[in-house]
Amino acid sequence: MKHDSKTISRAVFDEKLQSYASTVPAKLADLEKQRLETIPHALAEREAPLLTKAEVQTLVDWKLYVYA
Repeated sequence: MKHDSKTISRAVFDEKLQSYASTVPAKLADLEKQRLETIPHALAEREAPLLTKAEVQTLVDWKLYVYA
């Protein structure tokens, strides 16, 4: 069943979110960890929340892999 932001219930969203990690291909696991954990944590620690060139490259690599 397809869901969109206007029709999905909070319970279904939470269920899908919980199962997301198990759907990530092994090749993408490191990029996912950086995208969801490492980079946001680094940004929160910075006085000016700006991405480094390496962080931008990581996010571009993730996006290219996911949407290829």
